[in-house]
Amino acid sequence: MSLQLFSEEPADWCEAKFKKKLYDWQKEIINSQWRLLIAKCGRQSGKTMTVAMKLLYFAVRHPNCRVLIISRALRQSSYLLDMIKALIRGSDFGLNDRDIFITKIIFPNGAIIYNLPAGRDAAGIVGLTLDILVIDEAAY
Repeated sequence: MSLQLFSEEPADWCEAKFKKKLYDWQKEIINSQWRLLIAKCGRQSGKTMTVAMKLLYFAVRHPNCRVLIISRALRQSSYLLDMIKALIRGSDFGLNDRDIFITKIIFPNGAIIYNLPAGRDAAGIVGLTLDILVIDEAAY
């Protein structure tokens, strides 16, 4: 991918890449560079799609980065990873079936997006070095 693709705001890139019109709140989340981001939104408002786009942009833009999606159960964290996979299938990211696994996606630039269950005490995720941590359904 050429650097010209990244000369615009991340949300503008996402709208063009995925051919989706984003609401202002979605653009704010995708464009944000906050260290901590909490999104409290209504049901079926597009939260998962918004986070999926943000993570894809980050992975493509930051070679060798590590992103982890966790939730209490694998089923829940897999939902966000499945949304990312759907966005990948609809666009050209240079990925093939060998790069897409049940619990991770490996990008040509070395970036990896993982999804793991945290369980009750998150003991299974200790020791990972990450650039982004997404805690999905944190209230439950």
